Amino acid sequence: MKKYLQVLLALMLLLTSVLPSVGYAERPYQAEEVHRATAGEAALPQAADPNEIVTIMVKLEASPVLETAHIGEMKSAEASKALFAAQDKVISAIRREMLNGEPLEPAFRYSLLFNGFAFRGEYRLIERIKALPGVADCYRSNVYSLPREVGKVDEPTRLATSVGYINADDLWALGYSGQGMTIAVIDTGIKKDHPNFALAPDSPHFNAALLQSILDQYDLCAEQRYTGGTLTGAALYQSAKIPFTFNYYTGGTNVDHSTAQSDHGTHVSSICAGNDTHARGVAYNAQILSMQVFHGEEAEWAEVLAALEDCAYLRVDSVNMSLGADGGFTEGDADMEHACDLLIAQGVNLACAAGNSVFCGAGNNLGGYMPTFDIDNGLVSTPSTLSAALSVAASLNNASAAPAVDYSSWGTTSDLAIKPEIMAPGDNITAATDSNYSGDSYSSYSGTSMASPHIAGSMALIRQYVNSAFPDLSEVQKMNMVNTLLMNTAVPSRTNGVLWSPRLQGAGQADLAAAVTTKAYIEVAGSVRPKLELGDDDARSGIFTLRFDIVNFGNTALTYTVGANVLIEGTSPTSVNGVNAYFMTGSPQDITSSVTVSKPSSVTVPANGRTTVTVTVNVNPYREQLNERFPLGAYIEGFIRLDGTVDLGIPFLGFYGDWEYPAVLDRGYYYDQYLGSSQYPATWGTNAAGSKTGSNTYVKFGENPFGATDNFSLDRASVSPNGDGKMDKIDVAITYLLRGCEYFRYEIVNANTGEVYYRKDIPWMEKMMENSLFFQSQPIGVREGTVIDPWNGTALPEGTTVKLRMIGYLHSYDKPFNVEANENAYWEIPVTIDKTAPTIRYWELRNGQLVLHVQDNHYTAYVGVYADAACTQLISEKTVAENNRGALSMLAFNVGNRQTVYVKVGDYAHNVRTQTISQGSGGTLDPVQLNGIGFEPNSITVYEGSSANIDLVRQPAGANNYDVVYTSSNSSVAAVSGTMFDLTVSGVQHGTATVTARATDRATGQTFTATLNVLVKGAPDLNDALNVEGGTLSFTSSGTYPWVVDMESYPGRVAARSTNAGHDSTVSTVSLSNLHMDQGDVLSFDWYVSCETGFDYLRFYVNGSEITYLTGSDTGWLSYSFTAQAAGNYSFTWKYDKDLMIADGMDCAWLDDVKLTPAGETPPAYTLGDVDNNGAVDSADALLTLRYSMGLTSLSDHALAAADVDGNGTVDSADALTILRYAMGLISGF
Repeated sequence: MKKYLQVLLALMLLLTSVLPSVGYAERPYQAEEVHRATAGEAALPQAADPNEIVTIMVKLEASPVLETAHIGEMKSAEASKALFAAQDKVISAIRREMLNGEPLEPAFRYSLLFNGFAFRGEYRLIERIKALPGVADCYRSNVYSLPREVGKVDEPTRLATSVGYINADDLWALGYSGQGMTIAVIDTGIKKDHPNFALAPDSPHFNAALLQSILDQYDLCAEQRYTGGTLTGAALYQSAKIPFTFNYYTGGTNVDHSTAQSDHGTHVSSICAGNDTHARGVAYNAQILSMQVFHGEEAEWAEVLAALEDCAYLRVDSVNMSLGADGGFTEGDADMEHACDLLIAQGVNLACAAGNSVFCGAGNNLGGYMPTFDIDNGLVSTPSTLSAALSVAASLNNASAAPAVDYSSWGTTSDLAIKPEIMAPGDNITAATDSNYSGDSYSSYSGTSMASPHIAGSMALIRQYVNSAFPDLSEVQKMNMVNTLLMNTAVPSRTNGVLWSPRLQGAGQADLAAAVTTKAYIEVAGSVRPKLELGDDDARSGIFTLRFDIVNFGNTALTYTVGANVLIEGTSPTSVNGVNAYFMTGSPQDITSSVTVSKPSSVTVPANGRTTVTVTVNVNPYREQLNERFPLGAYIEGFIRLDGTVDLGIPFLGFYGDWEYPAVLDRGYYYDQYLGSSQYPATWGTNAAGSKTGSNTYVKFGENPFGATDNFSLDRASVSPNGDGKMDKIDVAITYLLRGCEYFRYEIVNANTGEVYYRKDIPWMEKMMENSLFFQSQPIGVREGTVIDPWNGTALPEGTTVKLRMIGYLHSYDKPFNVEANENAYWEIPVTIDKTAPTIRYWELRNGQLVLHVQDNHYTAYVGVYADAACTQLISEKTVAENNRGALSMLAFNVGNRQTVYVKVGDYAHNVRTQTISQGSGGTLDPVQLNGIGFEPNSITVYEGSSANIDLVRQPAGANNYDVVYTSSNSSVAAVSGTMFDLTVSGVQHGTATVTARATDRATGQTFTATLNVLVKGAPDLNDALNVEGGTLSFTSSGTYPWVVDMESYPGRVAARSTNAGHDSTVSTVSLSNLHMDQGDVLSFDWYVSCETGFDYLRFYVNGSEITYLTGSDTGWLSYSFTAQAAGNYSFTWKYDKDLMIADGMDCAWLDDVKLTPAGETPPAYTLGDVDNNGAVDSADALLTLRYSMGLTSLSDHALAAADVDGNGTVDSADALTILRYAMGLISGF
């Protein structure tokens, strides 16, 4: 699509002075039609309220303390004081320069993991603070959510059982139960007096005195936020089991769930380390530090960072964060990433929930399915995706090697990392709860929120073991060893003998007994964790090399049998918009036996030594199937197993194909309905750009701001920065992301020179996904913080054309992302600065007919004739569709016996001029002599009660100085009326008539005649309305809301219309059943819908399966065709399907011109160059030819023959250019 647009725009910019070619559409009613956002469509972007009070993060330039020091060193406390002093200067500057000296009290001041502070202030301050000396960045605090609640799959499982599934009880028997270990739970708080937390642990680490000594030495975030005076160790200390409680939102030590309105934190804490006869957690002898950050279901980054910073001060052993945002990145938010990196560098293990959102697809336009051409479907949550965190998936609670639950979020990330990395029980886990919120003291919850604390507790147990088994390791080495042992000894789950993808389960389900009994572990060069992230095979060589070391830390040699399983994503065949495709099923397919795996059968590792193992996977024997099912590339993944005394394993993930190629941006564009779409349909939504005409309305660039858009051209896109509030600025740009971006860029550049006028980069943009806060996911340009800044170009000369560009930069794993190498990573629109309204060059009002010659410096869009000077009483109006800039358009209107009328003319930038016109003529007329007239076609059929508009064909086309009279041979059959340029024939009753046009040139007196044969049929039935002229297909429609004949909504069309307007949760259906089609036969039709976008649909079914649909407030008439892939009987259904509430537009659907075309049908005679077979060779024919040459549309045999103007047997861009030159009058023939 992007390459086609580049060529098209280049042609448009070069070829602006061409012969006029104009189309008009007469409107049956007065309306200034603009696009109106609805509840189901991406809402219009709204600028942030500058006075809104928000949490503001201020980051200073100097590095945080833990980049150069460790907690416990004297210099760390001194460094913190120095950073606080620098922060004081910035705070003073804000007070002095922005707050008129009013107080500014930071909620938090950070120094260890982040150098800066957080405070509540007006949104407007952010940009000003960024400019202060010493400030590196300033932004609104991000918001994180509790993972969404999920339904339970299995029967409730007691905690005592689920911890057994990871063999924690075996470690207890070995003496590892969490003694002296500490686990921070950053969550919704805890019910501190619950019996599950009453027993004092053995050998607790923290007591009130130790906490007090830490408070005396450092300035904890809890200490700063405390609202009760001076915070003491005694105030923080609740019990030997819960030595630390703090609510970072309220600033107190009360963490009883009243702020968060959820007992999620109690349940999580119970899994980590609870201990009573009802529920015993994984590390039941560990202490719990309860750090409440949630208020409602949200937690701000300011509070989360404060809790993490205090974890560093307190030097906890492990941290559990069951929170996040779907579609995360391994780098992502730079400040969160850096803070977590510095935290784990102190030796702290970090466990994070992977999320409960399955994979990308829910809520999309394809019924929730993801096609293989949208292969990047991972939704694993941040912060679990950060390299510092161990990302935890959830398994069923029914076995040690149970499969992952169907709601656990899948990877991979946008840089092909293996996330999640490990799995633990998470479904229907019974643990301690707060009866004030759950109704019981012990309840079952489900989700990765329950799996993550299984791992946080496991980290504490394995750290106990590592402290004794590896005493010489540094703190950070011990932290890494904990993760390594957990992943190496995890057991991959399988169903019916087939392993599940590592993108779902990581290394598999944790096995703590194996983690402390193994005498070896696996290392991968360049990775701190045992996983093989192979990257992509962009040349499709089909060869993947897996290399790793086995490290034996025992005193005897170890021998392992080497096994391998190679997996791909499961698929199911489907048809998407008539294109044969495959959906991803989320189920694995083992292709080990279909590929070649080269590996040693066994390997022996010497005592206290290491051995390198190399495994090669060659998928070329399976290449044909991969290429068919995964046209843009496939995941090649699986596991290497080392079977020995204690089994080890390692997951691997690669990509067969170029990972950077699959589209970053969704493939649907608002102009597709006019120019045709790319091979694949929009998965989520239609990218759009335009200019506002009011607070909740806007016009899409190139569309007619006054009515229906005909003969669409991107070259008409324009703005008028004149301050009237109508299309003054480029201020709407909506883009749907298929893939997560490292940054998304808006850019406005000079179309000719490339000079950059505006650029805005928005970092770390998540892909589209279902969002529980909205009916549908919010695209770029609508989400807060992603809206383009309004740009009006007032400094540019009139007529300057700029390009508005939207570019998505994929987070590439191994090289700078190449936008040009991606299928669809950017789109652009040419926009012209136009502040000049059209002028009426000539007018003539006589004998009830008004003739106007109108011209604009860009493109005329509208002419309306009114009976009053205020232009409120419409007589008649027409929209104008000129093909060339500066074209002179000639229009005529019947105005009755009025002596004076008022004319309003407008252009595509909404510049408007009004003029009073009285009887007579005025302006300048350059007479063009008439040499002949005719009708094309010369015969028509109309129905009783309907009408048809026919253009009067003039020779030459610009003839403008003549009079014409229309007569009907039988006005009781066919009545006629018309203007200089067109004729309206109205069917009165069944019969035939001949219409005669007699035109006389005013200068020469020469008269010319033309005749039109008219057949008037009786009132049409449904078959008449739906068939093409002469068609014999038989349709049925019944039920409460049958389709009916509509001859009024669209003059010149006799169509069928749905009848359930205003009736919520209903359908109106029309069908064509048991139609025999041979292979290659084509069923084509025109359809139209005006409805609530994204909620009401006109759906098309073939043999009961939905093929495609239309939705939109005003789609216009569009064409669609279905090609039979095999011979057989086919049944077709069109259904207008309304949801349970709200209507928009006309709340109707229409269908017309259904036609069956046999395969190989002899093409009709054609005119060379007339590709669309409309009787004229013009720029539209050149455009069709160009699109075909670029693979963006298909052409019939007839059209192909017409397009091959150079006769070389190939339709290419040279043919398009030749046709364009002919249409411009630069050549006289082909």
